[in-house]
Amino acid sequence: MILLIVPFNILLGYIGLGVKTVSAPNFEQNYGWFKTQEMAMKQVLAQICNSVSEINQFKLDNGGNMSAWTQTVHQQYGDLLFAKDGFVQKYNSLVSDYDARRSNFIQSFGRDVTPPDEVVQFYDANCTGG
Repeated sequence: MILLIVPFNILLGYIGLGVKTVSAPNFEQNYGWFKTQEMAMKQVLAQICNSVSEINQFKLDNGGNMSAWTQTVHQQYGDLLFAKDGFVQKYNSLVSDYDARRSNFIQSFGRDVTPPDEVVQFYDANCTGG
């Protein structure tokens, strides 16, 4: 068994009369996966926010009265919405994978090891800070 020294914020607890042991390679692999997934979610969220900004700017550039838009402008607007929706779908998929693995992490290691934070699905306020 490899002795695992972890940061203070990761709490190892006691179960019954013995100390619960955590396999270092397994723990490191899980930790690495969560960090990689977190970076991927941040990148996709940035793409979503860029899309939201593009959509808002597009509306300003083309006037607020959508009924006055030409068919070409409507198509361009639809393309922007389609791209944003694709990024949202990707983000939500990453979040679902992350949260499912988080549940498995808790089942595997118990609450003796501080689990990664839960992440919520995308909503427009993610880009406005609200």
